[in-house]
Amino acid sequence: MKRIFLTLILSLLPLMAGNDALCIETSQKLFDLQNAIVTDAFEKLEPGAWAEYRAGDRSVKAVYAGRARIGNSTLQGIEFGNAPVVEQVWYAIVDKRFTIGGETYTMRTLDPRLLFVRTKNGLFRLDYSQLSILETFMGRRSLSTILTPAQIHVPPDCSHIPRLSSRSVRLKSGKRIEATAITSETGETILVSERVPFGVVRLPGRPGAELIDFGFEGGETTIDAKARKRAKTFALPRGPAAFPIAPFGGVPR
Repeated sequence: MKRIFLTLILSLLPLMAGNDALCIETSQKLFDLQNAIVTDAFEKLEPGAWAEYRAGDRSVKAVYAGRARIGNSTLQGIEFGNAPVVEQVWYAIVDKRFTIGGETYTMRTLDPRLLFVRTKNGLFRLDYSQLSILETFMGRRSLSTILTPAQIHVPPDCSHIPRLSSRSVRLKSGKRIEATAITSETGETILVSERVPFGVVRLPGRPGAELIDFGFEGGETTIDAKARKRAKTFALPRGPAAFPIAPFGGVPR
């Protein structure tokens, strides 16, 4: 199974746009959906907003850590994982603009800048350059978007257009939410919603991820500002196998 680095940020579907009317319409809907998730399901959150996921036989709780001035940037963080391994990722929101067919589009993306990992050996910090190297190790072009790859192809490829539909989803907690289903040509479907923290409702794959409960207050983080200042700089390994960050749950124990 291919290991995924950031648990809540997955690139599952190609970004489509072009001269075909359906292609353009679908692309605009994807842009609008991603922008709504970044704005409403992340940027506008208050500290303590949380989402709990089931991934395989494990559950993982993600908590919004708020905003912080780290270095020269104001970043926003998510903490997730279960003791003894906890990860806290800090993102910059980056608006990417591009032109297709004379029209200018904007896509809001989350660009990871810092990662803090707490293990039984202490708290470690990976900065932006180290994350870029780690991306290369993991064989991923980018970690900066939620629904689509950061790389935008011009001219675009409209050969495969995903299907979008609305669904009412009842979570295992009993809560019911409205979500958007995005289905690829292979039948793979993800469910997302700007109405829940971080936007993820269901992701396919092994172990995949399924939202089981959420809230907009009451979540607690364990890595505070003082701890982040004391974090040790992590020395990157010589290959991905030496630092296999697992999906939905951090560094394997």
